Amino acid sequence: MAPGKGWLDWLLSEERRQGRRRKSLPLVAYYWDGASPVAHPVRDASSSGLFLLTEHRWYPGTVLAMTLQHTAVGAEDPQRAIAVNARVVRTGDDGVGFEFILPEKGKEQQLPGMPVPLINKKRMKTFLDSVGDGKIGDTKGQSLIEFALALPLIFLLILNVVNFGGFFYAWITVSDAARAGANYAALGGAAATMPSTPTYTQLSAVITDEIASLPNKATLAMSACQRQPGKSATIFGGTAACSFTLNADPESSTYTVIGVQVQYTYVPFFSAFSFPNLGVHLTLPPTAITQSAQMRSLQ
Repeated sequence: MAPGKGWLDWLLSEERRQGRRRKSLPLVAYYWDGASPVAHPVRDASSSGLFLLTEHRWYPGTVLAMTLQHTAVGAEDPQRAIAVNARVVRTGDDGVGFEFILPEKGKEQQLPGMPVPLINKKRMKTFLDSVGDGKIGDTKGQSLIEFALALPLIFLLILNVVNFGGFFYAWITVSDAARAGANYAALGGAAATMPSTPTYTQLSAVITDEIASLPNKATLAMSACQRQPGKSATIFGGTAACSFTLNADPESSTYTVIGVQVQYTYVPFFSAFSFPNLGVHLTLPPTAITQSAQMRSLQ
């Protein structure tokens, strides 16, 4: 994995290696090929393997004993080098990729025919944690900082998901309430066998019942209007002018148009990170929802 990438970058990437891949390391590898040992640069490495810059090309599955040496510390440092067995997994134009043969702690063993005993995973990680820039392998601090920086954003995202979910629920509920009110008003008085035309109070009760599941119900405001054939739009059941515009009806001489408008102020469940006096809302601010529905009747 590229240096500087954190857990979030790793999560969004398609690469899923077992260990963090580190590049440009002060690390070389020695292996015996029948001649004098030569230091071969390590292009990148992780706790599970490395890529070695070498002219040799072994077949996949070949096991080599090699010594990894930290070039940025003095020869007197006992942690300067470590011996490990590695298996060839791939070859490239400039080198060979190896995976380390690392058993769990307490299960170390000698491979048949190999002169170097296996080390365990913990020791390999400790060695890599001491290579490059002082502590190139120790990314726990970096990951912790990244997590601490990302946590408020994740928390804010969760709050917004809840708030927007509540907003859409309120939007749908108010829309349904307006439709139910218009339908209730349009059915009354259409025929002799039908119920009588409801009053404005009855219509208001129907709409109030429809939004009973919403919080902040005190902000509900309802308007109902009707436009009888050949007349101007008036308040439903009264003579005052309508407070909103009814749609044009191509058969206005035959049908009565009844419209219901419902207004409701949605207040988010969580208002954290908001500064109303500054006009700053990091989550959804209180929002007015206005929905209307119109139906025709034979009244």
